[in-house]
Amino acid sequence: MNNENIVAAADTYPTSISSLLLPTASLNISSAVSSLNRNSLSISNRLSSIYHDSLFVRQIAERYQFPLVANERCGSWYIPPDIKAGSAYFKSTDGHQGQWAFSTRRLNLQVLDIVEKHGGCIIVDSTRRGKSMPDALSKTVPIWCEVMNSLLLGENYGSTGIYTPEDLVSPSEHSQIQARLDSFVEEAKLLHLNLQARTQALQKPLRPIFTIPTSTPSPISREAPYNPIICLTASSPASSFPKNAPPSYIQGAADDSESCCSPPRKTTSPDSYNPSSSRRPLLQGLSAPQYLQQH
Repeated sequence: MNNENIVAAADTYPTSISSLLLPTASLNISSAVSSLNRNSLSISNRLSSIYHDSLFVRQIAERYQFPLVANERCGSWYIPPDIKAGSAYFKSTDGHQGQWAFSTRRLNLQVLDIVEKHGGCIIVDSTRRGKSMPDALSKTVPIWCEVMNSLLLGENYGSTGIYTPEDLVSPSEHSQIQARLDSFVEEAKLLHLNLQARTQALQKPLRPIFTIPTSTPSPISREAPYNPIICLTASSPASSFPKNAPPSYIQGAADDSESCCSPPRKTTSPDSYNPSSSRRPLLQGLSAPQYLQQH
């Protein structure tokens, strides 16, 4: 074989790992990975994960003996209906970096009624992979507590500063939120809320206490000089899934439940498309345990 033939033959051999994969093989691998991802996020896996996390929520409720309040819409998935005391609407967007706010549209005064009756409450929420606590619990609720304390207790409120989880909120962010609290209080005062009855009933300030599955629950006394607002994250962070979790455990499985537990929209003609029916939850009328028993 002459030199020209050797060079020509060499050109036909693969020169890299990527050249060993045929295009069709690459597409098949990509499709397989996508299929595995879809299967791992199936409704059954989501509900198994939600049910697992709901057991932790019940455990915390039994430990502290405070009523459970769902931060909607995610929180309701983790609370058995028979022990759900109410709902709250604290948005994570009000706690996002640089966008901290006290919402004058979502005052959550119904939470004060629960605290007045029971001396505290547990607000339940969750978050998806990448965080151990939603911003709604780590920052929005603490802001709300401080503003309400100022409105309810007035000059009698000797604030020592806002409470945020030290391992999640940096000192810089904490101080920036603290600097805005006075302006949040002034915004709330412009609403001229009638809080006189609640002022007489709530003699102690509201204080957020943060709990996640991997943390050690803080001891709380009924004689404490504050009303505890326990901010409970139901799901475990991705870095420390519990040993007794389902094989395909999904962190924050109830987050964005409208998308994952509703049938897909049909791409048919406008005449055959009914938005109201296409978004009806597949689990309507069923709790997570009931669904798992039937499937």
